[in-house]
Amino acid sequence: ALVFEGEPGSYITVSRKWKDGDMISITYPMSLEYEYTPDRDDMAALKYGPIVLAERLGTEGFADLQPYSDPHKHNDYYTYEYNIPEIDDEKLDISELKHLEGPHFTSGKGLAIDPLYDIHRERYRVYWSK
Repeated sequence: ALVFEGEPGSYITVSRKWKDGDMISITYPMSLEYEYTPDRDDMAALKYGPIVLAERLGTEGFADLQPYSDPHKHNDYYTYEYNIPEIDDEKLDISELKHLEGPHFTSGKGLAIDPLYDIHRERYRVYWSK
């Protein structure tokens, strides 16, 4: 096995003649960290390694399931009434998160914190005040 190391934000080039069955395995350091927004040092997303996490906010108050966009209609997805509840502007403290398994966590208040890619057709929050 060949080991390639790179710097964060850079690319690694693998030049070789590929054969059937060749595989690439990538290992990331999987730790919780804040990713601050470029314009505010008091607002951050939460990442677990390269995975962006989000707080599940549920579907309470939805008239029906959140729609998929109809490509024949203009902006129909944005006309759906999401009935967005008021959200506490609570601060998220990494040290209070409980690791469940894989990229799944709960907050000290029992809020589900899951990968953004797993949250579909419900409300979610990606940014917290710091």
